[in-house]
Amino acid sequence: MNKLQKIYAKSPHLEYPGLVSRHAVSSVTSRLNGLPKTKKKELIMSVMRMERYEDVDKQIYSTYKAASYYVNLSKDKLKLIDDQNCLTDFGKQLLSIKSKAHPAHLTKKESEFFFKRLLENDFLLLIALCLFKRLEFKYKFTDSDNRYFDFIKKMYRIKHFIYNNQSLANYNKVRSSWIGSMDILDARNIIRNRFMKIIQSDMRLDIWFNEITNNLKLYEAESFKSKRDYESLKERFTSSYKLCITQKKDVLGFVNLYDIKDNLKISHTNYELFLNTFYELEKAKSHIFFSNIVSSIDRRKRFRVRGVSVLKIKYKW
Repeated sequence: MNKLQKIYAKSPHLEYPGLVSRHAVSSVTSRLNGLPKTKKKELIMSVMRMERYEDVDKQIYSTYKAASYYVNLSKDKLKLIDDQNCLTDFGKQLLSIKSKAHPAHLTKKESEFFFKRLLENDFLLLIALCLFKRLEFKYKFTDSDNRYFDFIKKMYRIKHFIYNNQSLANYNKVRSSWIGSMDILDARNIIRNRFMKIIQSDMRLDIWFNEITNNLKLYEAESFKSKRDYESLKERFTSSYKLCITQKKDVLGFVNLYDIKDNLKISHTNYELFLNTFYELEKAKSHIFFSNIVSSIDRRKRFRVRGVSVLKIKYKW
């Protein structure tokens, strides 16, 4: 806290993401300054055990929780300190790397150091998130938190990721912040070469990376590509239907499915599959009617939708 107070004093108008706020640092240090070490400890433990009514007590509590998070991160994810809170060889290695003056900006060596530590202790979740951000960029979806954890649960059968939405968002927010701080991804959300070289230099990590990549391709094909292809075909189908209406090819709004198909360049089998999917997905929000009634003989093969032979469609949305 004293070090943070000095950092904030040098930059009076800046806040640092991931660090205790300037206001909390000022309030807590003011409350604790001047007290003997034993009294400081008693006050902090008292705040942690009892109801917190004053703002400064709440700030002491939140600051203590933040410090606990930093300690656990240093122990569990980065292995910088051991169970006796002594520096490990990795901790000493980090201290030997020259830092930038700005405490929230990492040098390339620092970024690569932290990346290596996280690869050893958080590989699946970190790398999966990096690769998932590429899908986010590619498909422009907005519910990335839910989709990312759905991928983890489905492909790796990790059931303890069933938390509430806020917890999921917090998990992603922290790791996304790490990814940004280390500058792992380029403008297209692709892992930069210097980080890929670190992965590829270790056969074990490279195998894990390829496994995640392959699983994500499967997930993409099931969850994104098929949906994107369907939406594209639905848009063309609707446009073709409207064109047939404009060209007076309908009878009371019913358009021959072959007239629509002529503009789609699709096989009979795939067209029939689309019609069934289209009906099931759109029937709740649109009025869709099929008919097999024709005014003259039409010997062309019928399409089967829900097991019924049909040749015409009327569509209102």
